[in-house]
Amino acid sequence: MGKLSIVAVLRLLAVIGQIAYIKLYTHYLSPVELGIFFFYTTISYFLNALLLVPVDFFQQAEIFHRIRRGESIRSIFSLNAAMLGWIGGITLLAEIPVLLWKPSFALALIVISATAVCLYISTAIKNFLNNQGDQSFVVWMLILEIPLKVAAFWELVRLQRAGPVALMSSTSLALLIVFIFCGQRALRYKHLFHGIAVPVSFRQVTRFCSPISAGALLNWLQLQGYRLVLVPLGFAADVGIFATVYGIGYTGMQTAAIVYRQVYEPRIYQSYGKYLKTYLKGGLGLIAFVLFCGLVLRAQLIALTTNKTFTHFASVIAYGVLANAGNFLIGALVIRLSIDDNTILQIKAHAYGLAAVPPLYFLLYFLHELNVFTLGLPIVLSQAIVVAYLYFSVEAVYAKQHAESNA
Repeated sequence: MGKLSIVAVLRLLAVIGQIAYIKLYTHYLSPVELGIFFFYTTISYFLNALLLVPVDFFQQAEIFHRIRRGESIRSIFSLNAAMLGWIGGITLLAEIPVLLWKPSFALALIVISATAVCLYISTAIKNFLNNQGDQSFVVWMLILEIPLKVAAFWELVRLQRAGPVALMSSTSLALLIVFIFCGQRALRYKHLFHGIAVPVSFRQVTRFCSPISAGALLNWLQLQGYRLVLVPLGFAADVGIFATVYGIGYTGMQTAAIVYRQVYEPRIYQSYGKYLKTYLKGGLGLIAFVLFCGLVLRAQLIALTTNKTFTHFASVIAYGVLANAGNFLIGALVIRLSIDDNTILQIKAHAYGLAAVPPLYFLLYFLHELNVFTLGLPIVLSQAIVVAYLYFSVEAVYAKQHAESNA
């Protein structure tokens, strides 16, 4: 059995576990509590995407370059320690007004920050292992996350602590345990820590990460801003229903994309970006297959993974597939740009995508068509704009490099 087949089978096991997890928490949480949970996760994602994901893009590219030059990657640790210190400081500062304004939110804020940090450290070390060719182990860790989350949440349910904060806490705990296992695995690559340790320049990190952070902020507002607006306005139940069904499609596409990425994404780095077009062609085929399966089996998938409340809204699953498909393609295009340290184009792409969202939502509202079935239209259309802009930007970079090499 080839590497892709092994990874696919292991990832299928993770999907089965994720289905059980979704079934569990949709049984114990009401639509309103689900809406609050997605509100919390949106804030956590913002913190992760604004500060931590850009750093991981930088360090994965930096690790690649340092290995090629025969340099040590020890200094990457100091970078991560600094970032985690920043997150801790931001959380402590945010706790002061929260304790004065709304003390009941204080625990939620801590869990939100902890989830962002645990997601970052877990993802970063899995990306490192994956880029070193350890894909099968990484998928085993993805599988392990599921029973850990189920066990943690089930214990909180047993203690009559079920709710949005408990659900996020179960995720944080699972990610932390997985990080520990991955850390043990990473010790087999300790030879990469030998040699000259060139310090990481703060200016270099800032210059590299600022465009990605800005792009992440714009992408966050583009894809999840509706949650921050609608939940406080009293539409928590609508957001809960939409986000739950949307999440099934999103998770399905994400699952397929992770398998594909773990096997083929390292080739983009290894080929210095030349493998990108082949990667994108295969990715488009994968997206079409997942979308077809999702639409054909939507009723069965929603009935299996949630409860009867959500079955009527099964078609919303397509929005989730297409939204994650956009991120799947965007991720590959950004990697290509990051190799050339040309991440500024990501800001423009996401700015165009975000600019399209408010008018589309306003149009739906003006036409009295803003409901669970249409909430995803602005998201999907804006993703298409971002992907198109980045693709043609990469093409322009290719053309310029080709012209310079022939000059």
